[in-house]
Amino acid sequence: ALRHFAPVMDYLDSRIKDSKNFQDDWTKMRDLYSRKLWHQLTLQVLESLNKPGFITSIDLNEFDQRFLNSLKSKMNPLSLAEILVPMSNEMIKKDPQRSEEH
Repeated sequence: ALRHFAPVMDYLDSRIKDSKNFQDDWTKMRDLYSRKLWHQLTLQVLESLNKPGFITSIDLNEFDQRFLNSLKSKMNPLSLAEILVPMSNEMIKKDPQRSEEH
């Protein structure tokens, strides 16, 4: 499991550095991730995704691949669904073609 750890921390560090409005959110996520507090981290991710502007401020594919993938096995399926719904809605808004292919 540790092999995921460093790349995820790198991703979170870069988000903390580059994120103008949501540094607190990323800092909290990084803290919870580093302490392996998966339940609290899930709640934090949900809270952040529901903040106006947060979801449009990130590259959702990168967020999914570099961060969420490492958490999916640790999350309760219901929470994961709650996280994926706003993300997929946003992806469809950005790229209407993709939604028609599925």
